[in-house]
Amino acid sequence: MQKSYPEQLQPEDVLFFLHIPKTAGTSLTQELTRNWRKDLILTPEQLNTAKAQPRERLAKAKFIYGHFSRAVCRRRLPNPPTFTITFLRDPTDHYLSLYHHLQRDPNFAYTTRITLGDRDLSHRITELARSHSLQQFMAEPESHLFSNFQSKYLVRGMRFQPDVSERPELKALAKKCLLELGAFGITSRYEDSLLQIGRALNLKRSLRARSTNMAPNRKTGDALSNAIREEIKARTRYDQELFDSALAIFETRLAMPTQEHCDT
Repeated sequence: MQKSYPEQLQPEDVLFFLHIPKTAGTSLTQELTRNWRKDLILTPEQLNTAKAQPRERLAKAKFIYGHFSRAVCRRRLPNPPTFTITFLRDPTDHYLSLYHHLQRDPNFAYTTRITLGDRDLSHRITELARSHSLQQFMAEPESHLFSNFQSKYLVRGMRFQPDVSERPELKALAKKCLLELGAFGITSRYEDSLLQIGRALNLKRSLRARSTNMAPNRKTGDALSNAIREEIKARTRYDQELFDSALAIFETRLAMPTQEHCDT
């Protein structure tokens, strides 16, 4: 059974960090891995090669992370996750971060996934990002694959079947998935997010803020023209509604009195 807020992680639970790209997930992963023994952690590489891993190794995993869905975990692991967390980011900042990441990483795994394995299309998207300004990139039809990216990723990650990520139901289902999480963080409220996630996970040691995998010299939302800013908002309108809902929930939970937590 999947646990959701306000339930807390227990020793028998399997934690899954659903890592939405470019939401500070790499930083959180580094912090979370400090709280479990190495033999209790399953890396993305190990999950990708699950068939080659000893069953005992898969069965004892207590912390799993990566750009995967719960459906992938269920198919590959004898003990699927029971507690899922994620991070969300301001949609405009997230869209810009994706664009800049495409420019510097030709092997960005999710480009292949979002094109359903079409490697030619995946490489073409990368080249478009590298050779085009943001405005020029957004004029290309391929750029629409990244619209409402966070909503799509959350839905695909938590409810792979049925996949409605390109249909009108996306907005409502993304909000439903948000409420089914054991905890979630907000990138712009990173330290507060670590506090809230730490509470939910009953961690023995505090999570520390750190910054990794950041794109250099990236343009921020404040530096955009009004036309580009409005176009990004139109392309991420579901993400914005999801983010607004998440931020309101986040603030409410953060204001709740701290409870005593059990050790893991």
